[in-house]
Parts: sequence; structure tokens; C-alpha cells
Amino acid sequence: FDKGSILVDKDVVFKRNVGSFNNTVIHECVHWELHKLYHEVKMLTDSNHSTMKSRTEENFSDSSMWGPLDWMEWQANGIAPRILMPKVQTKIKIRELFQTLTLVNPDMSRSELVSEVVDNLASFFNVSRQAAKIRMIDLGFKEAIGVYNYLDDRYMHNFAFELEAFDKGGTY
Repeated sequence: FDKGSILVDKDVVFKRNVGSFNNTVIHECVHWELHKLYHEVKMLTDSNHSTMKSRTEENFSDSSMWGPLDWMEWQANGIAPRILMPKVQTKIKIRELFQTLTLVNPDMSRSELVSEVVDNLASFFNVSRQAAKIRMIDLGFKEAIGVYNYLDDRYMHNFAFELEAFDKGGTY
């Protein structure tokens, strides 16, 4: 393969979805653009260096134990959805979806409405539902916290809440 090639398991789309595939490609492009120089220098100074390492389970949650590769992985994970769903355009689309879906379905519950916005946003930007939900929260649409929560191998019931609850230190 030529230098700079990205290899993605062909089953990613079938086992997951197109949105996960798109995120994987952008994630690897971030590594190439931002981290290739680190790896080139490291390979010159350390014959045992491998670019194939990534975060391990034992230090996943404790960033004080992270090494350079872990931080690069964290960076690529954080940047990829922001490239796929740019801030200004994504906020415009979220507001548009809330407005349109509310007009079309005035009797829809708030949690149903938010889950529909997440689904439509994911479809519009061709990302996974999880990526769309996380990006909504990242952009200040806290109500997305109540939808598509996965626990014990299944989705939990969606819920809605007073948005001000989080400003008062409430937890769910």
C-alpha cells in the first residue's frame, strides 16, 4: 500500500453503519495530518516503535496514565466528529429540525422529539446516532442526554427533563 493509505475493514459498514465508517476515515485522516511527524521521528529513534498501538483498557479512564499515543487517540476521537459536523452548520440544522418536527408533530413528547432530531441529524450528516447525540450535547443541546442511552446490552427508555436542572447541579 502507498504511504498515507487508510485500510478499513470492509465489514465496518455491515457490522455498524456508514456513519461509523465515515468517522473512522476522518479519525485516521486526523492521525495522518497531525501525528505523522511524531511517528516518523519516533521510528528514527526507537526501532521498536509501532504506529499500530492505541489506548489500552487498563489506562483508558485514567488520563494521568496516558502516554503520547493515548493522547493522540483522544485527539483524533474528539476532532473527527467536529469535522463531520461543523459547529455553525450543525447548530443551524438542529434548530431547523426542532422547528420542523414540532410543526409536523405538535403532540410528540419532548423525548420523542429529541430522539427524532438525533436520528435526522445523524442521517443528514451521515454519522452514527451516537456521534450526532454527543455532538448535540457538545453544542449545548443538553436535552440529548436523555435519549439513546445504552446500558446492559440494550437501550434504556428515553426521558426528558427541565433544562435548568443541570444548571442547579442535578444528576440523572
